[in-house]
Amino acid sequence: MTPLSLPELAAACVAVTLGYTVFGFGGFGANLALYGALSEVDAGIGSMLLFLNPVVVCLFFLVTGIRRLTKLNVAALFAVLLGSALVLNIFGTGHSWTPLGIFLGLLSCFSVAIFFLVLDLKLAKYPITVIYFYDWLLASFLMFVIRPGSVESAFSL
Repeated sequence: MTPLSLPELAAACVAVTLGYTVFGFGGFGANLALYGALSEVDAGIGSMLLFLNPVVVCLFFLVTGIRRLTKLNVAALFAVLLGSALVLNIFGTGHSWTPLGIFLGLLSCFSVAIFFLVLDLKLAKYPITVIYFYDWLLASFLMFVIRPGSVESAFSL
């Protein structure tokens, strides 16, 4: 692998930053939304909603036609959506969730899905180490801005 030139490195930084700010805040936004969802729904439901992100990615490819889905992919999509509806008990009464919890869980799902789509479609030409370096740098900066005391307390003994 050849090292990146300065313009390529700058383009990678801009692309990662845009991926964060425009396309859903990646893992940082997913964690914020998931922790909000966990205050409203059970951990199993929150985790299930987060891990529906491959469904969102497949639906994106199905709608846009960028990649073809096989019949097995489409059958799996229907099975996952039906299974998720059964877990959420949307056909019955006595729900153990709130609409806000479902919304935040789906927000975390979409955040991760969009982050993966940006990585796959826009950032594939950059080394993963560069992407994760700026990913963590930006997440650390955002954490410091949102909760300034949390950074100092994380490093105190």
